[in-house]
Parts: sequence; structure tokens; C-alpha cells
Amino acid sequence: MKKIYLLFGLLAILSIDFALVASPATKAQAAYDPTSQVCQSAGRPEGPVCVATNQDPVSGSNGIINTTANIIAWVGGFIAVFMIIFSGFRFITAGGDSGKVASARNTIIYSSIGLIVIVVARIIVSFVIGNIK
Repeated sequence: MKKIYLLFGLLAILSIDFALVASPATKAQAAYDPTSQVCQSAGRPEGPVCVATNQDPVSGSNGIINTTANIIAWVGGFIAVFMIIFSGFRFITAGGDSGKVASARNTIIYSSIGLIVIVVARIIVSFVIGNIK
């Protein structure tokens, strides 16, 4: 039981860390925009490149890396939560069979660990993408 409380506590701490890492850019970071500087110096601020969203299509907030990481995190998170719910059902219907109880408990623990790994991986991707710019 202590392990489950420890896992949920760790998950809560990591979710708070995720909120801090995924916070919006500061004024100093937002002020530096190399695309707008190039557009202004070229004298064509209305050109097709300059009118675009000024975001990198690979590492921008709507870029391929971020979109792929979001999709993988959502799918993995959905599977982990589904497995936790399914294992809880198996745990309840085990009927006192120690083998079934142990199997359900291990599945809950491993699914929780998988959920934590997904959150940490998403934090790392957000941190790396934030520092690329």
C-alpha cells in the first residue's frame, strides 16, 4: 500500500513539474524573433514567409516533433489509464486467488510506472524543444 501512495505522490510531483516546464515563454524569450528581423531588414514584411506564423515547422509549438510527442503521450496515457482500470476490475474479481491478485497488482504498478515514464518523457521533450529555439 505504501508503494501505491509513493507512486501517486511521485505522479503528483511530476505533474506539477510538467506545468512549470510547459509554462509560456518569458518576455525576453518572446522578444527575440529572427524571422521578423529578417523580414524587416529585407523590406518585405508582407512577403509569404513573413506573413506565416513565424514558427519552425519541425520544432515549433505546432511542429512535427511536438505534435508527434503529444500523440504518443495521449495514446500511451490512454492505454496506461485503461490498464489501471482493467487491472482494478481484475483485482476486485480475483475472488481471493493469490495468483490473480498478484497479477492485477503488478499490472497496476507497471501501468502507473508507464504513466510516470510518459509524463517524464513529455517533460523532457518540452524542455529540449524550448531550448532549441
